[in-house]
Amino acid sequence: MGTILSSFRRSNLGYGKVATLVGLIIVVAATVIITLAVERRGPTLTSVGTGVAISAVALHSEPSELTDTTGAVKAGEPVEILQYLPPKALDSWVLIRPTENHKIYGYALLRNLDQLKTKSDELDFWHATQLLEKANGVELKERLTAMGERLKTPLPPSPAADQIYRTLAMESIRLANDRIYDPDEARALVASADAYMSRISAGSETSAENEEIRSAMQKIQVVLGDVPDPVKEIPAAAPPPPTTPLSRLLKEGNTAFESGRYAKAADLAQQVITKGQGKRELASLVDQAKALLKKAEASQEEFEKVNIQNR
Repeated sequence: MGTILSSFRRSNLGYGKVATLVGLIIVVAATVIITLAVERRGPTLTSVGTGVAISAVALHSEPSELTDTTGAVKAGEPVEILQYLPPKALDSWVLIRPTENHKIYGYALLRNLDQLKTKSDELDFWHATQLLEKANGVELKERLTAMGERLKTPLPPSPAADQIYRTLAMESIRLANDRIYDPDEARALVASADAYMSRISAGSETSAENEEIRSAMQKIQVVLGDVPDPVKEIPAAAPPPPTTPLSRLLKEGNTAFESGRYAKAADLAQQVITKGQGKRELASLVDQAKALLKKAEASQEEFEKVNIQNR
């Protein structure tokens, strides 16, 4: 009987050790599973905006191309911008992840994104204008149209907003020059540029850049025949001829001669000759005055002879 009890006690002791070991194994396994789950889930990242990848982009673990890649996004794939808004520089690094796959995230350059939509309209439009300047042809037209739709509600006045409007006006003019073969489209683009310029705050109106844009607008209007060319010389009204005083004297001399005042006519003719002598532009007047003088002296002489004979 004692032997049986002793064996029973040893058996219970063995079961206790096994139970303890099994419990430890369960705890360790649970810890490992929880740890792996946390690692798979990754850190909690806050989305601060969205965009679209312009081309296939490798994501980096740190804001440097020298660091390891954590994944990639495809061209045209929607992405979320995480944690913070980047500064206004195309070479800024931005933390992103694919909209459809939150397990992948990493850093990419801002220049690789398009169609930014964040809480900062100023950042979004600045970024869009940077890409606008690199576009041509159909792409430029599409980008201008898209920005026109987004800007139906004007931006709050600011120097940054003024610069956005200037860029839009310049790019509209650039496209108008490319489409000059289509007068209606070119006119519409010039009108669009003018509308953007009208939104610029009054304090910026005198800037050289604004004048340059308006000059470019006018050149297109001249080519289209909508306004006259200001460069072509417009004939100025002929200034009063410098001969007016002498012409008057000559006219008075002729009047005096016709009324029989020959001495007066000769005197006036002599004044014209004296003042106009040696001046090429007055040569014609001088010649007329000489003819009048000769005629007046001859008539005066004849008049005096008649008077003598009548005495």
